[in-house]
Amino acid sequence: NPEEELSLEERKKIADYEEITEVVNQYAIKMSSEEKKQEYIKTVHELNGHPGQCGRKTARNFRDGTDQRNFYEILKKTIKKINEKHYGELKDFAEKLNAKDIGYVVVKGQTISELYPNPNVRIAGDIDFLCYDKNYDDIKAELEDLLCIKLPKIIIEKEVAFTRNGILYELHKDLIIFRYKKHNDFWMKELNKSLAAKHFSDNSGVCILEPTINVAYVFAHLFFHFIKGGIGLRHLCDLAVMLHHYKNDIDKERLESILKGTGIFNAFIAFGSVLIDYIGLPKNEFPFDISSKYEKKG
Repeated sequence: NPEEELSLEERKKIADYEEITEVVNQYAIKMSSEEKKQEYIKTVHELNGHPGQCGRKTARNFRDGTDQRNFYEILKKTIKKINEKHYGELKDFAEKLNAKDIGYVVVKGQTISELYPNPNVRIAGDIDFLCYDKNYDDIKAELEDLLCIKLPKIIIEKEVAFTRNGILYELHKDLIIFRYKKHNDFWMKELNKSLAAKHFSDNSGVCILEPTINVAYVFAHLFFHFIKGGIGLRHLCDLAVMLHHYKNDIDKERLESILKGTGIFNAFIAFGSVLIDYIGLPKNEFPFDISSKYEKKG
């Protein structure tokens, strides 16, 4: 009954940061069982001031959109709060590393979020970065001192994860590893060429990859996820937003060279048709022509 629903202002008073975060965590769960679906619905009701309501009526309300509308209003507020926290943390992180002239780049995440027309609609994840001008032992000691954190003695996997001020970071040993040595060697040559000339984000002052190799990296990351386990809508939106934002900055010849040199050019073209037909990227902002063959593949 709509008359029994709390107003948006009343809901805002109820929903503190911890409760909102819990809803986001529930939202991330794959609803693979009826039990999980009911837990999710119950969480939405509790957040909206309707504790204990569950079962068939609740499920029907959720399906017809009543509770979804309430939930998404709160979710938008949640995403904004989380993004603001990530931006503040990232800015502080970059200022500390910039002051010490540490060679680093931050990839994906908030560095793409700030390219969105409204950055606060993109759900934040972790902060991924690479330190490239020192060996791990040296950078470990420097980061521990600068960031007041504790890192393991060696990197066993391809990255080291740590938490700072409630934000998850990943220090990468390699940004990406291609299956074939010739592709990997080509990538490392191009990456090192780009790292030699530092490129900073316009908004946050964070050191990032320059546009051409950044697009290649973000697509390679997307494509590897696609092969190994699947991708989300955010992966596609990120790539579309980057192509739109950097349309006048991308070196098309170099981008083609990097994509072909790493064996993913044809895949990039196929995904281009998806970005144009389903995400809304203007056709003239995709850097290459797409034949009917690759439209079908897309």
